[in-house]
Amino acid sequence: MLENLAAKGIKQQGHPDIRTLKMLHPEVLYGWGLVEVKRGQSGLWMATDTCPSSIISGYRDYQADPAVKNSPHNWGAAVDVLALDLDSRDSKNWPALLEEQIRIVRLAVITTGIFNRGGLYPTQNTCHVDVCDNRWMAQYGGTKFWVKWPFDAKQYTGFTTLDVAADFAKNKIYTHARRN
Repeated sequence: MLENLAAKGIKQQGHPDIRTLKMLHPEVLYGWGLVEVKRGQSGLWMATDTCPSSIISGYRDYQADPAVKNSPHNWGAAVDVLALDLDSRDSKNWPALLEEQIRIVRLAVITTGIFNRGGLYPTQNTCHVDVCDNRWMAQYGGTKFWVKWPFDAKQYTGFTTLDVAADFAKNKIYTHARRN
């Protein structure tokens, strides 16, 4: 059952807090155990008591941006994953970062089916996956896939398929590169 843990006053245990995830939504962590990769590489991993360096955010008991106060991180139902260890400030790296994010989200949401949603952040070196269900999405206005593009007034754009989200993000990168 999903509930807003931050709203209930559950305190974050370190950063990233994977203990709270493991206790309340172990599928968020053990969902990564379907494909074996080396520690520190992005992709799926076998959850242990230590946090692989590819998980950069888990449960959060705060949210600086009121627009996302119902973030799945506040529900203990999400992780942010390091896609590639490339400098995201250099826009020349964005296509490679996006391709790796697409691969991770496809693997986590579509291939394994353990995760329900995924977010692409083309100007960052991380992506997001969570286990929030259709009921959660209907109540909080979430979509199955989204792209966060920081240069638009509406930073988050939602999609029902990963391919359409990926095409949107690729177009944003291409358009940004042509302008700059």
